[in-house]
Amino acid sequence: MRGSRGKLAGMAIAIAVMATTGAPASAAAPVWNQGWAWGDGGGGQLGNGGHSLSQVPAQIAGDTPILRDIATGRSHTIALDVGGTVWAWGSNSVGQLGVSGLPEALEPVKVANLPEIVQVAANKNSSLALDVTGHVWGWGANDSGQLGNGTFQNGVVSPAPAQVDEVSKIAAGDDHTLAVRDGRVLAWGANGSGQLGIGTPTAPSALPQEAKLPAGLEVVDIAAGLSHSLALGAPDPGRTVWAWGGNQAGQLGDGTFTSQAKPVPIKVAGETANVIDIAAGDEHSLAVTGDTGYAWGRNNLGQLGTGDFTPPVPEAKRVQHLTRAVEIAGGGRFSMARDDDGKVWTWGLNHEGQLGDGTFTLSATPHVVLTNIVKVATSSNSRHATAIEKAP
Repeated sequence: MRGSRGKLAGMAIAIAVMATTGAPASAAAPVWNQGWAWGDGGGGQLGNGGHSLSQVPAQIAGDTPILRDIATGRSHTIALDVGGTVWAWGSNSVGQLGVSGLPEALEPVKVANLPEIVQVAANKNSSLALDVTGHVWGWGANDSGQLGNGTFQNGVVSPAPAQVDEVSKIAAGDDHTLAVRDGRVLAWGANGSGQLGIGTPTAPSALPQEAKLPAGLEVVDIAAGLSHSLALGAPDPGRTVWAWGGNQAGQLGDGTFTSQAKPVPIKVAGETANVIDIAAGDEHSLAVTGDTGYAWGRNNLGQLGTGDFTPPVPEAKRVQHLTRAVEIAGGGRFSMARDDDGKVWTWGLNHEGQLGDGTFTLSATPHVVLTNIVKVATSSNSRHATAIEKAP
């Protein structure tokens, strides 16, 4: 194996995928990378051959190719290599690894029966992939129709219906799914809190429906949490954030605690703020502007990063100490961000070591735990986070 480990500055429940040197991988001469994982390993999601929690980086067992995308579920992880192949590891209790005949995988295994993939997403016990033609594939838990295949049966790897094509982005909530198609948002799965954005809370939908966003709005990004959804629009000038679904903790950011079954616009940082990334944790939401971060929703464990532990906050507040932020992610009552220098910041709940600072102490203030990173990810039902390291 050839690898360049780079600098690890801390310990998070994360996987820092170490990019390799040398020529790009080819079918004839694959180039393998070095993966690291730490934190909660109860489902085998660390990929290190065991189930133990690890506060220090542990090598992922076996070889996995250079990665371009990664996503986390509750007790499983999926990743995408530069060749378009999907890998998975962890619990396979309902088929969330996309591999039959295995109760779990303690090291990465290939997901078969997929075309070339360009993006992956995961949450709770389901997994999603977007192929090079813009079609969505799903597998795993489907009790709320979150795979979008027209059924409520847990599924093996299969494509969503034909109407889910020409998709440019996917996002996975706990039990619902979002997709961007031609600047519009399609949604399917659970809708008890109005998280599909179709105008009224309903029974789950196993087929895609269009969220009721304003005509002419071009959506460029989406995020899905426990029971709420976010969308980032791109009008001229600047960008707007829209939110809908559950709002018991103020996670919609509209100044109320009233759930909304239809998208509502929210103010993040003034009329001229240019939001460049959004994220949804379990009951909190986040955004970055390229300058700093903003957060709103539940804050009992410091997951908003405002320096304190407060009752729910229904309006966007500035995240402390976070500067030049370009990417953000929300987990199960914790948060993480990446700045333009490749530093990873974490804050919030830390009972599984998910903040990566070598302790189990929660923090209401962000601090740096990794450097030289180009991608971070976690999800609203995850107790672990992920990162992909910058090539040398």
